[in-house]
Amino acid sequence: CKPYLDKFVIVFIDDILIYSKNKKEHKEHLRTVLKLLKKEELYAMFSKCEFWIPKVQFLSHVINSEGIHVDPAKIKSIKDWVSPKSPTEIRQFLGLAGYYRRFIEGFSKIAKPMTKLTQKKIKFEWGNKQEAALKQGNWRTSKRKMLETAIIHESHKSKYSIHLGSDKMYQDMKKLYWWPNMKADIATYVRKCLTCAKVKAEHQRPSGLLVQPEIPVWKWDNITMEFFIKLPKSPQGYNTIWVIVDRLTKSVIFTPMRETDPLEKLEKLYLKEVVARHGIPVSIIYDRDPKFESRFWRTLQKALAPFEALYGRKCRSPVCWNEVGEFHLTGPEIVQETTEKIIQIKQRMQAPRVRQKSYADLKCKPIEFQVGDKVMHKVSPWKGVVRFGKRGKLSPRYVGPFKVLEIVGDVAYKLDLLEELSRVHNTFHVSNLKKCHADEPLAVPLDGLHVDDKVYFIEEPM
Repeated sequence: CKPYLDKFVIVFIDDILIYSKNKKEHKEHLRTVLKLLKKEELYAMFSKCEFWIPKVQFLSHVINSEGIHVDPAKIKSIKDWVSPKSPTEIRQFLGLAGYYRRFIEGFSKIAKPMTKLTQKKIKFEWGNKQEAALKQGNWRTSKRKMLETAIIHESHKSKYSIHLGSDKMYQDMKKLYWWPNMKADIATYVRKCLTCAKVKAEHQRPSGLLVQPEIPVWKWDNITMEFFIKLPKSPQGYNTIWVIVDRLTKSVIFTPMRETDPLEKLEKLYLKEVVARHGIPVSIIYDRDPKFESRFWRTLQKALAPFEALYGRKCRSPVCWNEVGEFHLTGPEIVQETTEKIIQIKQRMQAPRVRQKSYADLKCKPIEFQVGDKVMHKVSPWKGVVRFGKRGKLSPRYVGPFKVLEIVGDVAYKLDLLEELSRVHNTFHVSNLKKCHADEPLAVPLDGLHVDDKVYFIEEPM
């Protein structure tokens, strides 16, 4: 067996152990060893052989696919050991327990009070320290679950650790320890670590499948708005472009402006470019930019009061739609032609929408939360507005956990935020959330919390 020793064969006197990674490999290894025995005219008694077993007791150890560990039957005498009455009995106990010291962390430190009593000049007095050492040794070998938790905690959260991920932590720990389902226990512990949940980046696909708004019924019913800021300044001093898009015809209005322009100028531009030409949109999609928040819409409604006097007709709205319809503004022939074109546009939009959703969903994963679940929230959407403690790389990527109060649509959730965050909109897209597995309570560093004055939100009908 010499060519195969420690490759897939272990030999101890007349015991032979053959081990393999899988059944196919084991079949070949078994055939190789048996052929070698036959060649050397050596024989194994069939009644004493065991084949295809997942674990084996070998040289007072239990060996399986997870590694080598103590045979429970062998430590029964240690668990039931009575207190020694003499230095000789202490040596007997330490000699037996010392054989398994590789499975007992800090064995020398545990045994030190007992080892002192074996010295010649020390009077034998079995006291509380020695009894505690004896019991502590038993605890370290028999109370497996407590030991496992303590080892994982020390390996992951101590001041000498760096909060390793489950895979790297397992690779480090398996060199020193083993127990059944060790890898799964480590993964569960790391998943429940709140510190890791807050600061570690996600390396998975974004959450939430693409939800597309319905195709609008008529042109300029539904629009989208966006500001492109921090652009190079033009000769007129403009550094921002306000983009307004009709979702049906895809016609676009590009309005140059300055980032510091007041809301009053924004209102006039909106009236001039959108309302005066196309009427009031039925719905607007935007990213909750502070420029679009409640103060703007309140002022806009006041400004629209004299609209009919200024432009000779009422504003288009769901209440007076028929009165302001295109038929009253143009002839029936133009209306018919426009209607046919819009039907054609809607039909041609279907295929790209289906294609867009299929491509987008390939890069995302579906995820759902229930009311009452605890979630962590990504900090990045609040960057520059809300700050939690440290800046830069050391700042948390997630904060929380927060409780889910309500499911909004297919991919949004309303969260129970702190009172200090009451000025922040409490409804978030699922891509900014992740499940919180930690049992710890809300852990937002309020001492370092800073909310910029420009953030406000007042929910009002539009």
